[in-house]
Amino acid sequence: MEEKELRKLYHKSVKDRNFYRVVSNEYLPKIRKKGLTPKENPYQDFKDEFRKFFLIIENLSRKGHAIHIKWAFETPPGTRVTRICRKDLRKNYIDLNPDKKHNSYYLKMKGGSMISNVKDLAKQLLKNKSLLTKNNLIQIEKVLKFCDQKSKYKMSIISISRESKYLEKAHFQHFGGKYWSSPFGRYENFKKVILREGLRKYKPYLDGKKLFYIRVLRSVPAQEVHYK
Repeated sequence: MEEKELRKLYHKSVKDRNFYRVVSNEYLPKIRKKGLTPKENPYQDFKDEFRKFFLIIENLSRKGHAIHIKWAFETPPGTRVTRICRKDLRKNYIDLNPDKKHNSYYLKMKGGSMISNVKDLAKQLLKNKSLLTKNNLIQIEKVLKFCDQKSKYKMSIISISRESKYLEKAHFQHFGGKYWSSPFGRYENFKKVILREGLRKYKPYLDGKKLFYIRVLRSVPAQEVHYK
């Protein structure tokens, strides 16, 4: 591609455009001070309690007592949800949405997706208390108390410019196998990635025809984060 074409594409797909994330207002003071810190898990001190709770659902499923919760476009089994939640407890990354329209779904999840999913799982379990032991009920109550505290906060939208150099080492999640290199950040990075990987690979995503998100593994300074 010629330099003129590349610069035109950069202005269309990156320049003056943002990535977004919905966060609990509980974490805004920390974000304003430290920025985004992927390696700091907000549930670090409560991980073991969550895992004990997930085990209740998984043990019941093995005995033939499966539960389901409602998501936007499907009704997954509880064991699938616990699998995702277990992964979230181990994660050291932060995902960013490329499009504002995705924010409305997450804004409804008070406390965040983990808290929202756990509360829904707990409510489903309590619909059939006869299957639960006394210790099960104590654990569910403990987890619900934690989630209720977390879900008291409102949710807010934060954004990061697609031009930020801190997105250059992020992962491009295209939902089709291994992550790709991020073409975002400064023009030099965009040019390098597009020329190396080929525009055809990224074009449907840059044009908004295919869904993708950016997975950030490194810290993003506070001055790079903007608020709605």
